[in-house]
Amino acid sequence: MKNAIPRAAWMQLLLVSPAVLFFAALWLRAVQPLLGTGQVVAWYSGHTRVGLLVFLVGMPLAALGAGSALLYTHWQRDIAFRRDALIFIELARRLRAPLRIALATLLAAAALVLVALHLATE
Repeated sequence: MKNAIPRAAWMQLLLVSPAVLFFAALWLRAVQPLLGTGQVVAWYSGHTRVGLLVFLVGMPLAALGAGSALLYTHWQRDIAFRRDALIFIELARRLRAPLRIALATLLAAAALVLVALHLATE
């Protein structure tokens, strides 16, 4: 079971990556039109059966199902995992305000980077 978790994590990322690519291209095309993002969106739009059904619905749905089943099994079998998860939840509850500040700071940095990229390309 120990080797299954890292392999499953990589498999989850591979299953979700086409959808992430599409939504990133869609967002970049709307925010800052870059070379190639329109082509990615056009490819997905032109290949409805493969692009929409397989890459945007089927693969993420498979990742959700497999990941949920694996986490449930891991939760049932591993006492240390359960304990660590509950500690993490308690820590997140106690540190809500600093975590919100950290999230706002990261979002502000991301917004400034996007503005700087937009200004640099004009």
